[in-house]
Amino acid sequence: MSVTSVTEKHASRRASATVDGKRTYTRVMIVEVSSVTDDESVVGATGSGVPEKYEAYPADSAALCKEVELEQIENLASGAVIWEATCHYDSDFGRSPPDTDTQNVLLEPAIYTWSHAKFEESLPKDVEDTPYLNSFGDPFDPPPLTEVIHSILTVQRNEATFDGWLATYYTGKVNSDAFYGEPAGYVKCDGISAQGPNYKNGVQFFVVTYEMHFHPTGWLPMKILDAGPRYYDDSGNIVYSTDDNGNPSTVPTILDGTGHKGSAANPTYLEFTPYYEAPFAPLNLE
Repeated sequence: MSVTSVTEKHASRRASATVDGKRTYTRVMIVEVSSVTDDESVVGATGSGVPEKYEAYPADSAALCKEVELEQIENLASGAVIWEATCHYDSDFGRSPPDTDTQNVLLEPAIYTWSHAKFEESLPKDVEDTPYLNSFGDPFDPPPLTEVIHSILTVQRNEATFDGWLATYYTGKVNSDAFYGEPAGYVKCDGISAQGPNYKNGVQFFVVTYEMHFHPTGWLPMKILDAGPRYYDDSGNIVYSTDDNGNPSTVPTILDGTGHKGSAANPTYLEFTPYYEAPFAPLNLE
């Protein structure tokens, strides 16, 4: 005594989908067993055509059979019995056994967040490229502070491991290659952090967050007005700045880049490299 046939009920398929990508399906199978005493064969009918648990839906390999409902619907004159097997498929297996779940948390898309922050910085020039000098041509002391807006990109994604050395290496580095359309020297990695280990569907992962700061005028090179309290005269002697009365002055003298007196009309800016550089392409954030 056993299952004699399994066929899919005509026009019995149903499907649904949600905005977050979850998909469900239903199929109904007609199962015939040889007698009313052979009910236990219905439960084991998967080998005869009823979908097994975790078997993929025919048109969607990511949706698996999660449940089969059995209902006896007819006794035939021959003594055979007809059952309906309603098979439920689901693409969301958050509560299924880890070794049977096909979802991989490491394949979830990264989350990109853009924000902005205001900082007060001492810049050598204004937005019209005019040096910050007084009408006499001397640098302001202290130099004026300007409100500068930084764009901040935060990327959060799941990763199989977290490399603390890599995070230490990149934190505080400035891009040496193009990054999100910005040339080298304009983006600084403000930090790489991680939370974990976490476990989902039998997969270990870390939630890693990258924070990148975009400077509107560039992090590198840092430009500083060439000025100071002393300079070289034409004979190469060191001369200290003095006021109109010949007394030593603390007001900086504009220099020309070689230590000699310069011109306020054409000031020189020295370039410095306060940050190390590194290529950002290996981070794979774009």
